[in-house]
Order: sequence, then C-alpha cells, then structure tokens
Amino acid sequence: MNIQPATEKDIPEMVRLGSLMHEESAYNKFDFDLDKVARNFAFWINNPDYFAVVAKDDSGELVGGYCGYVTEYFFGKDLIACDLGLFIDPKRRGGMTAIKLIKAFEDWAASKGVKEVCPGTTTMVAPERTSRMYELLGYKVVGSIFKKEV
Repeated sequence: MNIQPATEKDIPEMVRLGSLMHEESAYNKFDFDLDKVARNFAFWINNPDYFAVVAKDDSGELVGGYCGYVTEYFFGKDLIACDLGLFIDPKRRGGMTAIKLIKAFEDWAASKGVKEVCPGTTTMVAPERTSRMYELLGYKVVGSIFKKEV
C-alpha cells in the first residue's frame, strides 16, 4: 500500500469514498453536497496547515485517505493536530492501511511542531474496533462527545 499526498487529480475518487463514508455513518441522514466536499478537498490539498493523503494499492487504485489540520489551542499558542476524516474502502479494510495513514498524520503533525495529535471518531462505524486500534497506537480516551437533535 502506497501512502502519498493527495493531489487535485485524486479529488473525484476522494469524493466517491467520502460519499461511501457518509452513507454508512451516523451522518447519513444529513445532506452530502458533492461539490462542497470537492471544494473542501481542494482547499485541504492546497493549504499547508491541512493534511490530505491517500492510500493507493499497487495498481494505483485509491482505497483510502486521511485528512486533518493543525491549529493553535483556543487558550494559547501551542499547536494541536486534529483529524477531519479517516476512511478505508469497506472492501479493503482489515489490513495495515489505516495504521499507515495514521502514522503519516502523526509524522506530518510532528513536522509542524504540534504538542498533541487528537483524532476522533463520531461516525459510529465499528467504534469499539476503532478505539482499540487507536489505543494500540498509544492514544488514550480523554472525553466524550454528546449529540442532541433539534
């Protein structure tokens, strides 16, 4: 599996995978705007404070991706890296792809001088398995997210 920076040529396939992610997630009852998602990917690809990488198999097929960003904590100038999304094509899960994408994010974040890397998961797709994976990589559960429909 090859992990590489996303390019604008990857955007249509990233949008397709994003659509799959949306369909299987807890967000599937909300609007998914293909054009907006494509614009967001273009912004993330071209902005140095954002991280956008893809995983491609040996034939060049895009099978996953990871996007995130670096920002200052709201209370000071130290930097934190947060994710926007990690997704692997459902037919390609179970290998090392997610771990390779996470490691690439960690390396990128370290190169930016962050104090912490703080990924999250709110899609409700295999939450226990996802938590175990992050914990095996040295992450700790530090809080909760609450939702209420209005």
